Amino acid sequence: MIRALAIRSFREWTPAVVAATLLMAAASGAAVAYYPVWEQNTSVARSLVSYVPPGMEWVRDKVLATAFGGMEGWLAVHHHYKGLSLLGCIWAVLFGGCVLAREFETGTASLLFSRPAPRWVVAGWLYAAGACAAVLPAFLSTLAVVPMADRIGHTVAVVPLLRGASLAASLLVLVYSYSFLFSALFDAQMRAVFWAGGVTMAMILLAVLTQAKRASLFYYFDPVVYGRLLQGGEFPWPLALACLGGSAVLALSALWIVSRRDC
Repeated sequence: MIRALAIRSFREWTPAVVAATLLMAAASGAAVAYYPVWEQNTSVARSLVSYVPPGMEWVRDKVLATAFGGMEGWLAVHHHYKGLSLLGCIWAVLFGGCVLAREFETGTASLLFSRPAPRWVVAGWLYAAGACAAVLPAFLSTLAVVPMADRIGHTVAVVPLLRGASLAASLLVLVYSYSFLFSALFDAQMRAVFWAGGVTMAMILLAVLTQAKRASLFYYFDPVVYGRLLQGGEFPWPLALACLGGSAVLALSALWIVSRRDC
């Protein structure tokens, strides 16, 4: 019965998942369609990048390592970095903040948790179904990139693309998890989304401020990482596992809160 609840909830989320997938695919498709124009003007772009202020050489290095790395480097910037890491985080915040808060806000939480199972079990199945829904647009939009690139005469390998999407998915699960935690704390969807969005913005700001020192813990916001993956680099397992471990801690905290709070 609890499993059927998770499946039903996933079906209710299908329109939102489809909309997120189309948004990410559209953003990547526009970048792929523009790539031939960029390819014809790389000499101009190289000359612009060559003039950088002292201390900002890291910006030049990132641009040269990704945008000039062929179609793989272009996808690392515009699909994995902008599409999956940035748009994906926004999607995970908006979605995760509504999974439980919607039930509390509409008053259906009492009916939801009246099922013949512990509250944490019901919430756990909802968390699992929501985590699948949070990462699904990343993989679907990545698969859509392959025919887009083929239409402009560029063949890209599917496996490296999916490896990059898997790395981004570990970030999306982390963002979804703390958004789910705020969803368990508040009775209003907008309040949960607001606090989860604030944490996301602080996370991105910290990444931007620490990248210049090459000491950022949030390499998901560094397109060079995706560029290396798409060009056959080693998958950063410690980073992905650390994010999944953090997600587990956040999820268990949310389940404990749900089991203790009044509906």
